[in-house]
Amino acid sequence: MASNPTSRNSFIESSILIARSNRLHGLDLAWEYPKRSQKMTNFGKLLQEWHSAVEDESKRTGESCLLLTAAVYYSSEYNSVSYPVQTIIECLDWVNIIAYEFYGLPTEPGPFAALYNPLGRPCGDSGLKQCIKAGLPEKKAVFGFPYVGWSWSFANDDGYDL
Repeated sequence: MASNPTSRNSFIESSILIARSNRLHGLDLAWEYPKRSQKMTNFGKLLQEWHSAVEDESKRTGESCLLLTAAVYYSSEYNSVSYPVQTIIECLDWVNIIAYEFYGLPTEPGPFAALYNPLGRPCGDSGLKQCIKAGLPEKKAVFGFPYVGWSWSFANDDGYDL
């Protein structure tokens, strides 16, 4: 959607329409785990056009401007690809930092949502510090924690004493 100007425009117009028809105060976009720099570039274009569209719509209708937020990876980089932090600062009201899903079972056992990790592995604190170091103002960061976690069970409970 974000790579095509026509698709971006369609998304933007429909998101504003949905927000207004449901009396919402804003919109949140989940932009998780982009793997190429072109996807980050497209994300930046989408944010710029979305921001301009909500401002234009507000001026045209007299309604208050919709809030724009995005949920992004806990760090300012993902797989050595940087988020467009300056565009995020200019176009979003808040950024929801995804401070969970650091490890995936069964291949990567580890803390699902570690706030701190004394072993130096990924954690919420280190990611937030990277975002701030990359220029994200603290007042725009919303730190997301899950109310879920992992549990384990034996394939065969016979003979195990827990």
